[in-house]
Order: sequence, then structure tokens, then C-alpha cells
Amino acid sequence: MHPVVLSAAGIVVGGTLAGVTLIGVIESQTDGPGQSPANVSQPVIDYGTAP
Repeated sequence: MHPVVLSAAGIVVGGTLAGVTLIGVIESQTDGPGQSPANVSQPVIDYGTAP
């Protein structure tokens, strides 16, 4: 195959993979209250338990 075609295909595949990964990360971080690790209204900092 021609190097330009391979480069274009690589850009398309890489861009698609990056987009899907970014969407997954954003959705996991902005999920509903039951799934989200933080609460903006009442931030809680858990330093662990005393030994």
C-alpha cells in the first residue's frame, strides 16, 4: 500500500481510539452520584482510619 494511505488510516484509527477512550474517561468521572467518587456539595476528605 501507499505510505500516504497507511498514514491516513493510522490517523483515523488513532483518532477514533483516542476519542472513544476520552469519552469513556469523561463519562466515568461525571457519572451519577452513586457512581461518582466525589460530591461537590459536600466534599469529604477521607484520611483513613486511626490504627
